[in-house]
Amino acid sequence: MLKALASKFDTDEAKVDTSVFNASRISRLPGSWNRKGESTDERPHRQARVLSYPSTWKPLEHGPHISRLASANGYVSQYARSVKTKGQEPTLLIDEGGVHKLIAEYPEQLELSGVSRDGAVIYFALASCPFAGRPHRDQFVGQGKTTILLRPDSIGFKCFSDDCADHTFAELLRHLRDSTGRRPSMSIWASRNGSGSRVDDQALGWRDRRDTRRK
Repeated sequence: MLKALASKFDTDEAKVDTSVFNASRISRLPGSWNRKGESTDERPHRQARVLSYPSTWKPLEHGPHISRLASANGYVSQYARSVKTKGQEPTLLIDEGGVHKLIAEYPEQLELSGVSRDGAVIYFALASCPFAGRPHRDQFVGQGKTTILLRPDSIGFKCFSDDCADHTFAELLRHLRDSTGRRPSMSIWASRNGSGSRVDDQALGWRDRRDTRRK
């Protein structure tokens, strides 16, 4: 939905932030303070307030509108996606040591700046975005950086800059392959018959968009 709105309303002066899609984000309530970062003359800490109220109140059935906007931008529902791929997902083989090895194999593209954990999820924060070739200007610290995320049954990639927010782990692997001419030495998925297989275009992208949380 955000991408559809961005395609319609983005200008050179203002853009819809398409990376703020997760439902667990903090919302500003009237009367609460917005104190993100240091208070400066240009961006002082401010108290959230209501600018205007509607003359009448009525409930909005916003769900269908959101779905239509999202569908217009090519979104496929989680239900439809799960039906399409049911029983086809290969098994994840790579573990924490394998991710460290993957990062070490591409020192020019992947530089590890820190590792943190949140339950079963492991966050491998990168010093710079491999797609941009540099740190993004709006990078945050810790788990808000460009990150490889490892779960027991999935692996993902997340960049929290608008410029690269849509890139997935599958695209990261393609980028590493295309920029170096080398595939990773370790197996990342097992094929459906249980045998280990190297990363190939057929396996790229499985369960790749699941870990998109931001701390």
